[in-house]
Amino acid sequence: MRNRPVPTGIALQNVDGAFEAGQAVNIRIIGESPKSWMFTFDVADPVTGKPQEFTLLTQRGQVRYWSDPRNLLQFLADRYGVAEGSFILLGGGEHEEGESG
Repeated sequence: MRNRPVPTGIALQNVDGAFEAGQAVNIRIIGESPKSWMFTFDVADPVTGKPQEFTLLTQRGQVRYWSDPRNLLQFLADRYGVAEGSFILLGGGEHEEGESG
């Protein structure tokens, strides 16, 4: 299902820097499954001006995923003041039921 190119993962301090400098644009929230959500954003290459796609890495060097998209939205709003973006659902639309139905 992953037909999209994999974004370049970067550390939190670099993500912070991109947002603080106003370079982070085209923010996307991507749902890979009902409990696997990430965000990406573009930053223009300083030489070519071509957009490059980035995402957040954990301290262990893995892509940072959220199990609940509400928490991801809250993180983006609180930390970076993100108020709009787009979303992409890659999970195939399968419904996952919990014990409460």
